[in-house]
Amino acid sequence: MQQHSKVYHSDLTPVSFLERSAYIYPNKVAVVHGERRYTYRELAERANRLASHLRADGLQKGDRVAFLCPNIPPMLEAHFAVPAAGGVLVAINTRLNSDEIGYILQHSGARTLFVDDELAPLVAPPDLGGVHVVRIADTGAPDDPYEHYLAAGSPEPVASWLEDEDDTITINYTSGTTGRPKGVMYTHRGAYLNALGQIIEAGMNSDSVYLWSLPMFHCNGWCFT
Repeated sequence: MQQHSKVYHSDLTPVSFLERSAYIYPNKVAVVHGERRYTYRELAERANRLASHLRADGLQKGDRVAFLCPNIPPMLEAHFAVPAAGGVLVAINTRLNSDEIGYILQHSGARTLFVDDELAPLVAPPDLGGVHVVRIADTGAPDDPYEHYLAAGSPEPVASWLEDEDDTITINYTSGTTGRPKGVMYTHRGAYLNALGQIIEAGMNSDSVYLWSLPMFHCNGWCFT
């Protein structure tokens, strides 16, 4: 009798949520931001472009990629693109001061920082120690540095580097009220299951529309992201 050493297994990762939505609801509006609208197909392509360019920039598995911005499309895209590329997302609290942000960048080992223009002064004072900075103007226009970064990437999905669903997907930092901010690691599996829990608790379905109020930097929007 032939012995099989492996059984079918699919690692749980929230990256699959966007892949599924882009396949099933390609023309459904996924993001409303001011006058801008992105369908699930467009959102997936934007996330793919970001993941692609991060790899082209030399991202290696487990590299930290930091985002300092409010609830804008790039922050949402990062939650899928960074783990899809094989990196670990560090979403930084926008209410922290320059010293605390500088500490998080150093402590997390972030190699790239995406920062919204309105928050750029917070990262001007610290010595970033070679961290590559990409500005986000949040215009959606071709001359926006972030849009320029996306344009250099491919809209096609990158090959997955995920080896274990218990790999780290994000590092979230506390507010530091009792000392230095402390990093808390989420796993792909944990974020996936927590997201499902939020969907069930909130009674969401395919027709639901969610108005963002909770900051995405806060526990990744409690995984509503």
